[in-house]
Amino acid sequence: MEIKNLLKASVAVGALVALAAPMDAVAGGKVSAANSKVDVTMGGRVHRTLHYIDNGVHDAIFQGAGISSNSEMWLTAEGKLTESVSMGAYLRWDISKNDATHSFNTTTGAATTADAEDTAQHKYEYIYFKSASMGTLSMGAIEPAADGTIDTHNGAFAGDNSTYLSSVATTTNSAGAFGTTANNIAGKVDPGLDTNRVRYDSPSFSGFSVGGDLEHGGGGSVALKYSGTIAGLSVGVSAGYEADGGGDSISGGAIKVKHSSGIHAAVNYGKNSVENTSADPEWWRVVVGYDAKMTSLGNTNISVIWDKIEDRTTKGNESVMWGVGIGQKLDAVGANIQLDYMTFDFSDAAA
Repeated sequence: MEIKNLLKASVAVGALVALAAPMDAVAGGKVSAANSKVDVTMGGRVHRTLHYIDNGVHDAIFQGAGISSNSEMWLTAEGKLTESVSMGAYLRWDISKNDATHSFNTTTGAATTADAEDTAQHKYEYIYFKSASMGTLSMGAIEPAADGTIDTHNGAFAGDNSTYLSSVATTTNSAGAFGTTANNIAGKVDPGLDTNRVRYDSPSFSGFSVGGDLEHGGGGSVALKYSGTIAGLSVGVSAGYEADGGGDSISGGAIKVKHSSGIHAAVNYGKNSVENTSADPEWWRVVVGYDAKMTSLGNTNISVIWDKIEDRTTKGNESVMWGVGIGQKLDAVGANIQLDYMTFDFSDAAA
């Protein structure tokens, strides 16, 4: 493999505290509703991170994004339409973090942040009809059916590569000269853009389920999933394909297994075919670890990750990442603490 220019960065991510219920539409408590014929629930998630980033010349501590770039709030309402069919609605808002985007100034190397305080926007807004025997039909602003078919594992990590690196510029020599920002080289491939669509998700048949959607303005996705137990192992297999209607597409899949002892492993693969460009990103990830209740606080998940992506934004760009994550659940308050250490090696095709 020819490496035109090797850039190195080490990332030690401090404690992530996620004080909320799990990411679930039914999380939260029941509240009174103007419409007494539906049950209303509310939920949310607030998380903060401390990042220490060192690219070999410049280093700094930042506070900001973690599991995602925002915190969230959501409301759900559901009621019985017939004896076998329920109708419901889901609303979710992203709450932007103050100074969530961080970088090294590309002239002086000074640590800088971008202020996104006091902003919020809706992320999901849809209605659905759900039948245990026929599946779920949804309409509105919702993620594609293929979401989660590629980026899934049993490990413990605070975020993906772009989240860790944000807008940090790579350093090209000992004098501190800057190259491209790291998240133009590192990242992942996964369907997940929310937009207006009509989506169908089947019920599970012997562990298998399918899904599909049609986007407003063209495009859509399909998904195939399996979840079950084979030879004493909990197994999850998924594959997905999404097209944007304009020539771009994302395809890939994942396999994850977990033994009753707590040992787990996963393999992810994704490819993004981009119209009219030679840069078609290709992404691989392997996660192995051990998840068990080691203290009275809750389960501890110790995981190791290897991650590689080629041709992100520019043909010839390459990033390889090694990392270790330790996740501690706090069952008494429904929270998590996360400690991650990541190292990235970059090959910048533009030199």
